[in-house]
Amino acid sequence: MLTKKDAIEIYEDTINFDKYTQPVKDLIISVVNSPNEEEYFSLPSHTRIVDGEPTKNPRYLERNIFIDETEDSYLGDIGVRLYRKIKSEDPVINVVNAVLPGRRNNPIDKKAGIRPLAVYNPIHYQETPELFMDFICSLTGKSPSTTGAGSEGALTKGPFNMLTPTTDLNNALLSHILTESNAFSTAAGYVGGENKVDHDISLLIPEIWLDYYQMIETQKR
Repeated sequence: MLTKKDAIEIYEDTINFDKYTQPVKDLIISVVNSPNEEEYFSLPSHTRIVDGEPTKNPRYLERNIFIDETEDSYLGDIGVRLYRKIKSEDPVINVVNAVLPGRRNNPIDKKAGIRPLAVYNPIHYQETPELFMDFICSLTGKSPSTTGAGSEGALTKGPFNMLTPTTDLNNALLSHILTESNAFSTAAGYVGGENKVDHDISLLIPEIWLDYYQMIETQKR
């Protein structure tokens, strides 16, 4: 946590202070002007200190790309309307026809005592019982959000997901049953023990998923 002394130093660093958004500036100024000398606050620019170093797992608030219309979002909307012949006054409902959860895999880390978790192919089909066993435990091999092997942190923590676990699981199961969507876990982190993927492979290379899905649909027919 930052103190009033930190707030004053940040405020007096005029060039960098000006880079903050207005709500963050207001927060800093309110701490600077506060009569309480023991006031504490936090900023997205100052990550937690863990074992004397900035945490390796910072969480930043991202800009909502859907608030302001851009050329890309406009073309995307118009393209869907033209292709599906949707009137301008009617809403565009984008359907989901595949579920692609990212499974965080990792190689062995002998120094930290972390076991390997890299048992899936880059794109791994999961039947419903196996899929929801995975969802329920949110299993990961290694996550900075947790301590070693265990549950992934992001979607199981209040700041990122305010729904209770039972609500989340009920919604997911009902959606899965009603839409009959296929679920494919996609490798995030590592494919195997040595091949590193900096993010979920389905996000980095959508063409891979597209070709794979088309192949599956062709085999069904």
